[in-house]
Amino acid sequence: MALKITNKNENPVFSRDEITAEIEFTGPIPSRKEVKQQLAKQLSVEGSLIVITKIEPKYGKGNALVTVNVYKDKKIMDEIEPKYYLDRDAGIKGGKKADKKEEKKPETKPEEKKEAEPAKEQKKEEAKPKPKKEEKPAEEKKEETRKEQSSFVSQKPKVSVTAEEKKD
Repeated sequence: MALKITNKNENPVFSRDEITAEIEFTGPIPSRKEVKQQLAKQLSVEGSLIVITKIEPKYGKGNALVTVNVYKDKKIMDEIEPKYYLDRDAGIKGGKKADKKEEKKPETKPEEKKEAEPAKEQKKEEAKPKPKKEEKPAEEKKEETRKEQSSFVSQKPKVSVTAEEKKD
């Protein structure tokens, strides 16, 4: 991975340097951790003061544009940067550390599983099917719908006439 700084702006209001760099790579996009380490070496800065705001790969090419903020003080960095930026750079996802090794759930004993299965069967037996409504034969239904439709069509709309219209 080759890293080349393309733009460096000093922002005294936030006491940070805003850096834009371009990285060239082969294979998958380098992780934030790798980019952060490379930047720390190149800028001679502590890695905890660097916040990567964006890694924007260019489609179909082996390079990406990186936007970084390098702070002079950790306190100021914690006040200014959004928490999710800091968590993302630290490798924390959803408020929890992202470890590749997931904690294994304690396995239940076979005896406990056997006890749980009969309970499920009892619940199934308790649930009684609801009695179905008695349905009319299809022919009777068709006749009823035809009657309803014909009565709807045969109704004439009521027209209200005002006193002024009667005079005309």
